[in-house]
Amino acid sequence: MHGYAFGLGDVQREVVLPVDPAVLDEIEAEVAPHTAGYELRSWAGPVPDELLLGYLEVATTLNTEAPAGDNEYEDEAIDVEAHRITEAVMAKMGRTMFTTVALDADGAVAAYTDVMVPGHDPERCYQWGTMVARAHRGHRLGLAVKVANLRNLLATADVAGRRLVTWNAEVNDHMIAINERMGFVPTARAGELQKKVG
Repeated sequence: MHGYAFGLGDVQREVVLPVDPAVLDEIEAEVAPHTAGYELRSWAGPVPDELLLGYLEVATTLNTEAPAGDNEYEDEAIDVEAHRITEAVMAKMGRTMFTTVALDADGAVAAYTDVMVPGHDPERCYQWGTMVARAHRGHRLGLAVKVANLRNLLATADVAGRRLVTWNAEVNDHMIAINERMGFVPTARAGELQKKVG
C-alpha cells in the first residue's frame, strides 16, 4: 500500500428531517440540569465578530480532540482572516451554515456545532463539526448544542424531507450514541489511510 496504513474507519449516518420533536423535548429536559450556567446562542451565516475567536479556539481542536483511531493529527491554526474568506466563499456557493454555541458564565465559547445547508441540493444538509472544549466536558453540552441547532435549523430553513448527513469515526462511541438517539441510521462506510514520514 505504498507505505500507507489503515488508521480509522468512518461511518456515514443520515436522518430524514425533521427529527422527532418529542425526542428533542426529551433530550432538552434531560440535559437542562447539567447545562445550568451556560447560555446557548444560535444563528445562520457568519460567526458574529464577538464570538469568532472563541469559536475558532474550540473548532480548531476538532482534529486532535475527536477520536482518530491510529491516525495522528495536528491542531489547525487559529486564523480569523482565513475563516472570514472561507465564509465568503461558502456564501458565493449558496451554502448557509447554521451554528449553535454554548457560552460559559464569562461569555467564553465552551462548545459548538455546525450544520451546512447547500442551496443547490434540495435533498441533503450536512452535520459538520461538533466539539466541547476540554475544560467544559461532562455538562452534556454536545447534546445541548446539537438539539438547539436542530431547532434553529427547522424553525428558519425549509429543510423538511431533506436528509441530514453526518460522518463519525467508528471509535467515537459518544457521538454515535448521540446521533443514533436522534434517529440517524448508518448508510455508508469509509476508511482513512495515513502514511507516516520520517
